[in-house]
Amino acid sequence: MKVKVIRENIAHLKYLKNKYEQVLMVLQALDLSPSFTEELALQVMRSRSFQVKHWKNRNLYLLCFIEYQYFHLSDILTQTFINAVEQNVNLCEKTYKQKRHMEGEATLTQLVPILESYLLEGELIEQMQNIVLGLNHTQEQKLKVLATGLREKVTEDFIKLLPSVRDLYHQSSRQIKDEGYFEQIAAGSQKMQAKVGDILRYISFSGEKHLQEAIDFYQKKRRK
Repeated sequence: MKVKVIRENIAHLKYLKNKYEQVLMVLQALDLSPSFTEELALQVMRSRSFQVKHWKNRNLYLLCFIEYQYFHLSDILTQTFINAVEQNVNLCEKTYKQKRHMEGEATLTQLVPILESYLLEGELIEQMQNIVLGLNHTQEQKLKVLATGLREKVTEDFIKLLPSVRDLYHQSSRQIKDEGYFEQIAAGSQKMQAKVGDILRYISFSGEKHLQEAIDFYQKKRRK
């Protein structure tokens, strides 16, 4: 549904909600069945306004029309809201998967030189370890091996890669926790709220006590 149509429907729902709340006590006292309410409301919808004015008990017909139209339009906008949420989640998941794929390729590119440096440094450390922990060299010779090893270009290159290793660790941690997914959902929800967020300010449910309590709480909070 286009944004313009959604906003027009919300405006109609806002008007109907105001009328419905004005006559709610009367409707509760009448306690009409849903089928009877629908029957009278549809008769109004199939007739012209000048015809309705001359009906006997026209006020009863109009009460049914207001109630039926309010909940009917609420149902339409509720389904619109559900569809928008589902579309938003699907789009966010698709975008997130694409980002993860691109990040995965970037990670592999970043990982290759790190692993190469790790292997070279590992071999150097292994050589130094064999000498330092062995019994075939003097303390002076061992210290010299250590000092030389620390000045090797292999070690220098290895240390230079530490920022890249930290960045890679940070990225991997985020992916494991799926932090990017929730950020994507949050970013997408802002656009969705701009399109359909006002629906929740005016819709109502019948027969869904806990859901209606949550909606009432939200609507009261928004009015403050």
